[in-house]
This record gives sequence, C-alpha cells and structure tokens, in this order.
Amino acid sequence: MTISQPAFLTLAEFLKQPETQPASKYIDGKINQKPIPKTRHSKLRSKLMDAK
Repeated sequence: MTISQPAFLTLAEFLKQPETQPASKYIDGKINQKPIPKTRHSKLRSKLMDAK
C-alpha cells in the first residue's frame, strides 16, 4: 500500500497517520517502513524472551 505524503511531516502529523503493516518509523520528518525481521532475529528474540 502506498501512501502519498508531503516531503516532510511534523511529529504531530506523523502521529495522526493510520497504523501500517509493517510498522512505520519517523526520522527527520520522513516516514520509513520498518524492515520485517529475518528468521535469525526471530529465533534470537524467542531465546531472549524465554530466558526471562
């Protein structure tokens, strides 16, 4: 899904945007999609969560 957006947004404008999948991040006035974690990342995360 492509969302047209102005060249730069304020943080307040970004927070008014609907949630996206995958999630988006706000850096220096621009919206970027967060990358989807790879398998290795997911396995490590599971091990760390189990260690709690």
